[in-house]
Amino acid sequence: MNIQIARKFLVLIPLVALMGCSKNPADDVAQAKTGAAGTVTEGSAATTPAAGDRTFAFGPNGSAIEFVGSKVTGSHNGGFKNFAGEFHVAGGRVADSGKKVVIDTGSLWADNDKLTGHLKSPDFFNAAQFPTATLVTTAVQQQETNATVTGNLTLHG
Repeated sequence: MNIQIARKFLVLIPLVALMGCSKNPADDVAQAKTGAAGTVTEGSAATTPAAGDRTFAFGPNGSAIEFVGSKVTGSHNGGFKNFAGEFHVAGGRVADSGKKVVIDTGSLWADNDKLTGHLKSPDFFNAAQFPTATLVTTAVQQQETNATVTGNLTLHG
């Protein structure tokens, strides 16, 4: 797998994560009961979401982060077994920022054990030293049937 394929793979992570969310696990949980307002600490914002605005959490139950790495002689399937993320919906659309996906790089799998080991090695993710990869979105450009997500991907710390 060359560096160009690795770059394409990294671009696909947020898109696959967002597209894999078919159901919000929070829909099956009773709504929290709240008491009197607490103290707002410096750096936090106290906002009241508009009606219909929601935050969706997702993980490996009900969604997937998978990839296909292609080369001249064939291709390999793979993905990550453990990840967690959230995204916000405002006015019926995915909000421009504030979405985050944290991926356990040690949970990487591929259809070939040798490739799995190589991708976890220091040549790629270095999963032993850097156990997580994080994507924080900065913009979402809505299109007719999907969206282009732009963000900051943190690998290797």
